[in-house]
Amino acid sequence: MRISSPYLGFGGDSWTRFANRLQSWLTNLGAWLLIDMFDTFYDHVVERLRGMQEVRRLISKHGDDFDQHIGNQVLERGQRPCETEYLALLYAYRYAPMHHAALRSVMPETSPNVLIDFGGGPGTAMLALSGNRGTTFERLSLELAQGMRAIASVAASMEGSICKRNSEHAFPESRFWEEAARMADGRAVLLVFSYFFAQELTRPFVRALANRIAALSPSAMTLIYTNPVGPSASWMPRGDVHGWYKEFTKHLGHQVRILQQSYSYNVLSNLAEPVTRSGDCAYEVWKVR
Repeated sequence: MRISSPYLGFGGDSWTRFANRLQSWLTNLGAWLLIDMFDTFYDHVVERLRGMQEVRRLISKHGDDFDQHIGNQVLERGQRPCETEYLALLYAYRYAPMHHAALRSVMPETSPNVLIDFGGGPGTAMLALSGNRGTTFERLSLELAQGMRAIASVAASMEGSICKRNSEHAFPESRFWEEAARMADGRAVLLVFSYFFAQELTRPFVRALANRIAALSPSAMTLIYTNPVGPSASWMPRGDVHGWYKEFTKHLGHQVRILQQSYSYNVLSNLAEPVTRSGDCAYEVWKVR
């Protein structure tokens, strides 16, 4: 049976085409909202840094090499703990656009009830997930650095965020896992390990981490892993940049299949000058259950 509308003036087939176009438009609108939301967060970071005398001094000294200087020298290629607001803001400024672009390039169209964010940093995964414009979600983050946790709390409370509850923990102690169990019970969970296994401090927790995750009881659980393509650090097992991740997934009974994804992003509100960057990340997305 063909259904027509006296108001729209077209039948069922045309209505289907219209509905498809509307869905595409809404998807594009969601992407626009994502960009606006991340830009709002990034603008906050830039404005805080612009007000700091030490940042102005470094920009004056290093000019267009400012970004490279803070990445290599101040932040030690992302390995320096960002306990202070100053270091955390520098990290968000230098690395959040890259991590955000990498996550968005591999993130499935998923609408979990709960995001468990390992190595949550300044909240990049939370902002990336909000770009799916799905249902609201709760976030549980494991992040050692106090400065990072503070910035992530700002990101969670931004206008446009669909993170309705944000809980930050410094250590994977009993309180963290008790909260994880409560939040995950019977709900759809997204686990994100964004560059988490690139940190040496994760090494002692690999087996215990897998066992704790296996003990959760969600209705569904998806895992997103991202990591540098290389080269690997000397402390990684067998010189493999994915060594600790493979060890982790082995305890979950999973055979890894690492893929590589290219991404690019624009940074228009850079402290030195607007830049366009591109890169590659290693990743895997799989259903734990």
